[in-house]
This record gives sequence, structure tokens and C-alpha cells, in this order.
Amino acid sequence: MKNYGYMRVSTDKQDSENQRGAILEFANKHGLGQIEFFGETISSRKTDRAIFQLIEKLAPDDNLVIFELCPASTILAGLTTIILAGFS
Repeated sequence: MKNYGYMRVSTDKQDSENQRGAILEFANKHGLGQIEFFGETISSRKTDRAIFQLIEKLAPDDNLVIFELCPASTILAGLTTIILAGFS
């Protein structure tokens, strides 16, 4: 089992450190152990995002922690494509 944390900001003027801190706090509270972080500075409308590669990499027992649902909601549209691709 691996644990991943995902952080996204839209511009290089934004800081993801608050997201990292919240993910670490959640991981410690729930005994997840070490977190491997993935972060990117990219518009949510882009389709070539690191989160999609991370989702493809997840194993059944892995955990993915995302600080805010707003960035995650843009992932869901792409997730449908990834799931469907798995059934091709």
C-alpha cells in the first residue's frame, strides 16, 4: 500500500504549502504513514495533467489524499476516460 498526496495550484503565484500541511495532518491523524506528493501548477482545463498519470498508477490498496474537492472535481471528468480506457 502506498499513500499519495495531490496538490494543484493554477498559477505560479499561488502556494501549495497549505495543501501539503493539511494532507500531512490528515495522514498523521489517520495513521497513513509516509506520503508521496504530486503537485502541479496548471489550469484545471488542461488534459495532460500529472493527476491522470497518478490515478493510472494507483493500486487497489493505495490511498490518494487531495486537500480540496474543487481541484478534484476537475479530475472526475478525466477519470471517466481513464476508467473507460481500462475496459477497452
